[in-house]
Amino acid sequence: MSDANGQMTFAHAFWRNVRERPEAVALADRNVELTYADVGSRAAEVIAELERLGVRRGDRIGIAAPNRLDVVLVMVAAAAAGVTVAPANWRLPAAAAAEYLGGVAPSAVFCSHAHRAVAEGVPGAAVIDLDEDPRWRARPGTGRHGLDPHRVSGSDPMTIMSTSGSTGRPKGVVISQAAMVARALVLHAELGVDALDSFVGWAPLFHISSTDYLYASLILGGTFVVHQGFDPQAVTRELLDRDVGWLFLIPGLIPELLAALGERRPRRVKYVGAMADLVAPNQLRDAEERLGAPYLNTFGSTEAGLVPGAGPVAWDGGRPRLDKRVTMFCQHRIVNDQGEDVEPGVPGELWLRGPTLFSGYWEDGRLSRAAFRGGWFPTGDLVRATATNAIEFVERRGRMFKCGGENVYPATIERTFLAHPAVGEAAVVPVPHPRFQQVPAAYVALAEEIDTATLLEECATGLAAFERPFAVHVLGPEQFPRGVTGKVVRDRLAEEHPRCGPECWRR
Repeated sequence: MSDANGQMTFAHAFWRNVRERPEAVALADRNVELTYADVGSRAAEVIAELERLGVRRGDRIGIAAPNRLDVVLVMVAAAAAGVTVAPANWRLPAAAAAEYLGGVAPSAVFCSHAHRAVAEGVPGAAVIDLDEDPRWRARPGTGRHGLDPHRVSGSDPMTIMSTSGSTGRPKGVVISQAAMVARALVLHAELGVDALDSFVGWAPLFHISSTDYLYASLILGGTFVVHQGFDPQAVTRELLDRDVGWLFLIPGLIPELLAALGERRPRRVKYVGAMADLVAPNQLRDAEERLGAPYLNTFGSTEAGLVPGAGPVAWDGGRPRLDKRVTMFCQHRIVNDQGEDVEPGVPGELWLRGPTLFSGYWEDGRLSRAAFRGGWFPTGDLVRATATNAIEFVERRGRMFKCGGENVYPATIERTFLAHPAVGEAAVVPVPHPRFQQVPAAYVALAEEIDTATLLEECATGLAAFERPFAVHVLGPEQFPRGVTGKVVRDRLAEEHPRCGPECWRR
């Protein structure tokens, strides 16, 4: 899987699987299954079309389309030829998505007809409308690939993923061929995902929760199943028909999937879920029992990958233990504001280095490594080390706030509420206060009926006085503003739900 310099590449791993696993299913959707032989020969044809457009190794292409098999095929072919793929968040206004892609300067933008305005807004890029141009259709190829994977280097940028971080403006995260292979190897070494497993790609391909595992599936010789968004009935069909390595599932979607599954049992799932910190313990247990798989306690980012720190939830006397072990593939430090290591138990920022990390941000038409500190990447996550060298998540650096001079970590309050059996979902945000400047306000979705004053009283024993929410708002699960993968967008909570009627309790 390496280039002439010993660096690992997606291109080499993919073409090897085309040769060695030609009859295995590589890509699928609800209507079509394509084997590695199909994808390899079709990818060669797509690469030839790219070359006719003048797109070659080292160039970039943009993507502005929802999940679909022809989009996936273009992404795979480009990466296998050393062309960098930049998927845009097509849910943004067309002008904003076009501005992001314009900064990447792609030679061509592949779009659906519905998102053609994004492609047309990118200066100098050829517009490829996948709904009108039959050259890019997903179908079995007709010839042999005959391509040399050694012409691709491990340091070649493979994909540029959009992330807003804490700034709100999209940034391009550059992930190399070698880093993508390392992420696949972490998935294999830590979670046992292999060539017999399928990955259900329902999250949008501009998010690493699909793109990382599209490429990981084809590196490991497995199957990537394309879904256009989360449809609980469609995902249930995959669980009944396929062996799934890791079912990526955001906390807010668990009840929908379990309702669709009913009394049926999946064929086989190795791991399920993500972000266990944000899931009520009764939901964790229910998901594990109904899906027959341990719930995965993940910790990651676009810059580092989804599993630099991940493992199954451990149970201790009926309560989940949510500390995480950093993978053997990553080194880590926990540091204070001066960049000095802190003692176990003391919160500090998590710094990482290792082969899964991104190469840098794409800024002003070039790769910038300004985010690194002496080779270490400051993640912006506040954590503390346990006595066993595991890490406990405390809070995102930008989410901590002061209440009367005291540090308030919203995640700590959220976990306390989620531990209550009546709470199905919880999010805490700061709101202005005339005396204390900012105070916590809690937004909860209830799993069972309870008076909010009683709920706060029963949760208060686990909270300091300054951590007790000054307001508790009850929302339906559908009222929480969510991002593209279903995660709650906390910055919009107070804006969209400043008052919640009689269900709101204030102290």
